[in-house]
Amino acid sequence: MSVVYALATPPAKSAICVFRVSGEGCLDQIPRLFNSAPKEHGFFCVRDILLKNDVVDNVGLISFKGPKSYTGEDSFEIYGHGGLGVMSLIIDALQSVGFEEAGPGEFTKRAYLNNKITLNQSESVLDVIESSSKSEVLLASQSLSGAFTKKIHEISKKIDGVRMRVEGEIDFSDEGEAFLDQGLIKDLGVLVSDFKSFVDGCFNKKGLGSKKSVVFIGPPNSGKSSVFNRLLGFERALVSEVAGTTRDLIESEVFYNDLSFSVTDSAGIRETTDKIESRGID
Repeated sequence: MSVVYALATPPAKSAICVFRVSGEGCLDQIPRLFNSAPKEHGFFCVRDILLKNDVVDNVGLISFKGPKSYTGEDSFEIYGHGGLGVMSLIIDALQSVGFEEAGPGEFTKRAYLNNKITLNQSESVLDVIESSSKSEVLLASQSLSGAFTKKIHEISKKIDGVRMRVEGEIDFSDEGEAFLDQGLIKDLGVLVSDFKSFVDGCFNKKGLGSKKSVVFIGPPNSGKSSVFNRLLGFERALVSEVAGTTRDLIESEVFYNDLSFSVTDSAGIRETTDKIESRGID
């Protein structure tokens, strides 16, 4: 597979930006990108990243020799200052040595293809990222750590053990071998109990991860926009004594404890001849 890169942090001005690079041969290009190569893999170092011999930024650099990396391939990470100009120049530098921009989920896909993570763990990466409450994070992290897969394998092994003993009783019952005994009944009971506990501890991630929505609906000047602004902590919607000030849906996000809500202000419901206000009410 080709060498790919991706911006791992949001494409916005911030304190730092992080770029990840992965693919066979990417480590060979480090001398072309930096003023000097890391002395050892797996250790953080500070280097100047270059573009056509010009210093772009003084960055943090850490390299990984496959298979001892997230993707299982040779890879390295760049920690630069989070200016938009810096990000743009780092991208130019990476492309100048032939690296290609990665598509969504490319690094996790490579980790799965190289047997670094299971399919369930690869799906859990997105679940962790999209989690908006503490309970969601904890559940997704358990799956990402491999606990879910490990439990499935344990139950599968117990089922195989019971199956083999039942098959043995069927195949060798006329040879005086005893496979169906009290031990088997006991093991079967433990298996049923373990499986029930496992199922009871599972959640529908679609329902758990769905964001709760609150919509303020009512007549004009009933205080919908005032309550909306109060919940947000700043003036997101205009408030006035003039009826019909809010003419469209205004949506924002509110965090309370560890829950996330989508809160929407709406136009006051009334009969009106104003076409624009009427469309907002509808």
